[in-house]
Amino acid sequence: MKHLATIFILFSVIACSKVQITEGNDGLPLPTEHGRGIFACYIDNQTYVAKKHDAVTYNKTTGYLFLESANRIFEFRLFVLEGLFDKGVYEFDNTNEEWVNSDYNSSYGINPDGTNRLIISKLDLDDNVIAGRFDIDLIASNGDVKIVHEGRFDLEMNIIE
Repeated sequence: MKHLATIFILFSVIACSKVQITEGNDGLPLPTEHGRGIFACYIDNQTYVAKKHDAVTYNKTTGYLFLESANRIFEFRLFVLEGLFDKGVYEFDNTNEEWVNSDYNSSYGINPDGTNRLIISKLDLDDNVIAGRFDIDLIASNGDVKIVHEGRFDLEMNIIE
């Protein structure tokens, strides 16, 4: 009976794990839509999983969204300046303002020749949750290119009016 209880507890802990990992380059958390604090992607062929989320701000009057996440070697800042009011696909243009990415040595803007989209799958203003995916091609002023793909986020947000 003790062994059965131990197995049940172990199974419960595993089943209730907050972040599940997919297969692939060290794995990414599976996409979710519950405000679980996920921000992850592949940068070129390396896995990036944020360790902290400094800010997620959404202005429901203008549709402005600001996401910022970081780990030890990379920091992401994602801006949608206005017009994000519902689920859907949002394309980034080359204003060099929507996406700024820093590996603490270089800053990157959007590569206008790349795939640059943000897909919002959940925008819940009652529970303050935003979730989605992104693919963005970045380029530094020195020509260095970073391909950001299979990005996903599931975050709680601060709503302003």
